[in-house]
Amino acid sequence: MLDDTEFESSPVSVAPGSRLYIFSDGLFEVRNPADAEMLELSGPAWQLRETQSQSTDHLDTILAGIRRWQGADAFDDDYSLIEVTFA
Repeated sequence: MLDDTEFESSPVSVAPGSRLYIFSDGLFEVRNPADAEMLELSGPAWQLRETQSQSTDHLDTILAGIRRWQGADAFDDDYSLIEVTFA
């Protein structure tokens, strides 16, 4: 896609049990109906901080929090949300 682009890479140590969340813009570019404020990138991050100490399904908790914030179950845009747990 970007033939002339160069990327730097370096190794990183990740502790066992760590989680990586990958999500698309459809998950945070949602609006609150009360004031039309956009959730923005901090929304999913806030949901993760709220649930990190809980032994629960983090993906469902993140989605539920965003749905509550936007006041609707359906998203206007498609979204992706992936959780990777390191062994």
